Amino acid sequence: MWDYDVTFYGLDIEVSSTSIYIQGNGTINGIALVPLDTFAFELIPEQNIDSLWFNGIQYTNFYRDGNNVLVPITELNAGDSFSAQVFYQGEPPTGGFFTGVTNDYSGTYNQPVTWTLSESFAAKDWFPVKQDLEDKADSCWVFLTTSTDNMAGSEGLLTNVVELGNGKHRFEWKSNYPIDYYLISFAVADYQEYNVYAHPTEMAGDSILIQNFIYDSPGCLENNKAGIDKTAEFIELFSEKYILYPFWEEKYGHCLTELDGGMEHQTMTTLGGFSFHLVAHELGHMWFGDNVTCATWSDIWINEGFATYSDYLANEFILGWEAGKSFISSAQSNAMSSPGGSVYVPEDEVYPGNEWRIFSGRLSYDKGAVIIHMLRHEIQNDD
Repeated sequence: MWDYDVTFYGLDIEVSSTSIYIQGNGTINGIALVPLDTFAFELIPEQNIDSLWFNGIQYTNFYRDGNNVLVPITELNAGDSFSAQVFYQGEPPTGGFFTGVTNDYSGTYNQPVTWTLSESFAAKDWFPVKQDLEDKADSCWVFLTTSTDNMAGSEGLLTNVVELGNGKHRFEWKSNYPIDYYLISFAVADYQEYNVYAHPTEMAGDSILIQNFIYDSPGCLENNKAGIDKTAEFIELFSEKYILYPFWEEKYGHCLTELDGGMEHQTMTTLGGFSFHLVAHELGHMWFGDNVTCATWSDIWINEGFATYSDYLANEFILGWEAGKSFISSAQSNAMSSPGGSVYVPEDEVYPGNEWRIFSGRLSYDKGAVIIHMLRHEIQNDD
């Protein structure tokens, strides 16, 4: 699986707001790094493979080894490009925060909703994938077919909504930015769209779209509008403190779900609400986590520490010095609340089922942010 470089992920799947069942096809384009006689990828056994094509030829000789699928192929030379397409369907296992696909119901807004969360190891639950943090695809397309009373959000630009008849339509999302496997996503529900725009100083009057899919239910927009609108101010601040929002040619956005927290899917965060802290944190990930991504899960503090520090910056520069001081003092207290503990996650502690060690609030988040704050002090940067 490590013998090729992924250049493109393409998904064309049918999804529902009332089920986690998925049916459709996934494409992996890549380049062989060495002579290649076996193509390998990950997809859980619960996803049944109907057919598999490699460079336009159907292969029936594939076999499965746990979550791995291996396909003996006509040998490729190093440097050869290829395209693999997998037609599949199935219902992945569910339960817990780190579940590939989740279906839930909003009692507040009387809406069913389905969403994905692939970090750290669950992309294979719902699409054919190579789960390697160091191998970002150059681009991805996510085409989502669903009933006409639903909308479906994903990465990049919504290039088309195709009416298919029989009560269905297809949302066609395309992104041309490099993307890690776990940042590809979808969310589907009876949504309404509410958009605002950010105007970073560097863009000299131009703007960045902030595209939001929230429940199409009475009170939902009114209850969340202030939190959504604040996103523009955050983008403008972080563009000043870091660099210009990295995905400015496409968008930033949110899909509202019943997720207990948020997940920084690239250009389209999935979250369960629009609190000041959550929106700032997940947006901060667009710079650190999405644009700059840790090479191993052992170094997750780079992602989470900077996202937590982004929340601190929002407190300091938007709410004021005292709010920032209170935030960082709380992070320092939590980081020191127990003896020992490293921001680096030892390799033997990085495995499926141990995600809460990887995403330790005390170590990966708060201690990570405190280290960044210390570095800021050392370089005497108060701006």
